[in-house]
Amino acid sequence: MGVIALAACGTGSPSATSAEATPLPIPPPATSGPAAPSTTATPPPTGPGGAQPTPDRDADPAPSGELTDVAVALERYDRALTALSAAPEAVDDPADALLAEWHAITLEGSDLDRDVAARIRGRRDEGIVVTPPDPAALSYVHHARAAARVTPPPGLTDPPEEISFTWCAWSPGIGRRIGNGAVVDDVVGSAAGTGTIRRDAATREWQVTSLFETSFEALAPGSDDPCV
Repeated sequence: MGVIALAACGTGSPSATSAEATPLPIPPPATSGPAAPSTTATPPPTGPGGAQPTPDRDADPAPSGELTDVAVALERYDRALTALSAAPEAVDDPADALLAEWHAITLEGSDLDRDVAARIRGRRDEGIVVTPPDPAALSYVHHARAAARVTPPPGLTDPPEEISFTWCAWSPGIGRRIGNGAVVDDVVGSAAGTGTIRRDAATREWQVTSLFETSFEALAPGSDDPCV
């Protein structure tokens, strides 16, 4: 999409484990032309005393355990977001497997969940759907760059297990008109930012709880992934 569908606020609970940050909405509605590049700075969502990863597009490729956990979670997130964006009716169907997959990787009812769903509904209401550039591809691709385990504040009862990270992302998804498939947005987006994942206490699976965009660039249609 012309504007990358990535950044959103976190769960906000428990608030003591995350720093305040101003979120950007995700994903924005499709536009008829190229989006103007923009840059917005937000502080990384780390807890007091928590380690803060350093954004680096040329980070050491040897992954730490935390970086591997983040990479796996982001791949699941991208697949779920790609599928839901291509079938927007699933957002309002509690019985749909695509929605179940989305809520397995994002916390149901969280700000991230609500913001993404609202944007997908908004595009759907405008008669637009986002599809991958080819059936085997993804519309949204996040790459984890650096990761660090968050140290919770002293005295917090049963604090969540959380990892803060930086990311670089690519958005090759194509906005099409529902019905005739006409292309309405084929501008490629590239962005970078920070985020957090949190381990679900019941399932022990990691969930993406925040994605904050700190920079964005609009690329020409068909542009390759600049993060690799």
